[in-house]
Amino acid sequence: LDVKKIICVACKIRPNPACKKICPK
Repeated sequence: LDVKKIICVACKIRPNPACKKICPK
C-alpha cells in the first residue's frame, strides 16, 4: 500500500496544491 501513489491518483481526479509537493506532476 503506497500512500503517495494513492494521493497522486486522487490528485488526478481532484487537484490539490499539496499534491504538487508530493507528486512529480
